[in-house]
Amino acid sequence: MSDPAAAPDDEPQPKPAADGSLLAALEGLIARDGREQTARRLEVSERTLRRALAAQQLSRRLTESLERLLQGQAAEPSPAQPAPEHENDDRLETLARRLDRLEQALPELSRQLVDGLAALRSEIESLRRSEPLSPLTGGSGDQRGADVPTLTDRPSPRRIHPELVEPDWAADDERVYGAAWPLVAEWRLQRARFQSDWPQFDGQQAEVRMLELELQLIGEHGLTLPPATLPGNQLQRAERLRQQSLRLREARRNLRQARVQRWLVRLLSLGRRGG
Repeated sequence: MSDPAAAPDDEPQPKPAADGSLLAALEGLIARDGREQTARRLEVSERTLRRALAAQQLSRRLTESLERLLQGQAAEPSPAQPAPEHENDDRLETLARRLDRLEQALPELSRQLVDGLAALRSEIESLRRSEPLSPLTGGSGDQRGADVPTLTDRPSPRRIHPELVEPDWAADDERVYGAAWPLVAEWRLQRARFQSDWPQFDGQQAEVRMLELELQLIGEHGLTLPPATLPGNQLQRAERLRQQSLRLREARRNLRQARVQRWLVRLLSLGRRGG
């Protein structure tokens, strides 16, 4: 850095009483930041600093700059003081206790994780082994819709279309639906659970079971389900089977994801209790 022409107020002045502390502060700044950086912060030349240190006297300009700088530093918040040693000891002891509890909980966490993963693998394998439903029977391709008894031959005096599943319960349900009645009854229960609990986990379980029952009722028993208000023909039932099969696939995937999330929540909860 080139030295600017020295101004008259750069000349050392007679040493005032306060110069001693200011000189000490200046020497500390130079020792910490170096002469060039200190001169830049004080807005003076390095030559001015050298002359002040050599003469052990400060010019008026240097005195004012140094006082401004020191006042600005005094106004800044002081760095946080380190915690007392006894507080550090207490924190270390607390962390050690939490670590001990977590280590004690690890075997149980590991067991539950292994059990959960095993259950998920088992369910995935069972889904992979399950046979795809045929469009009209809901079972394997060897079955035929014509071989399965339907309810159209057993009309009810109270119902115009006995093959249309009603969502509400009635006294003659068992006689109207015949062999399909247990499936209809369970379908109504699962539908009610689905409508009240979805998207919670119980509602997702109910949705999967409800759709499985719908495929059986449509494919194996030739029934028509809500929201239809009239019995469907063979093509309409085939289309409904296709739509509900896709929906069932999506519902099963969502249920598997929900199971994984439940296990993760349990593990995290045990971890927090162990901590």
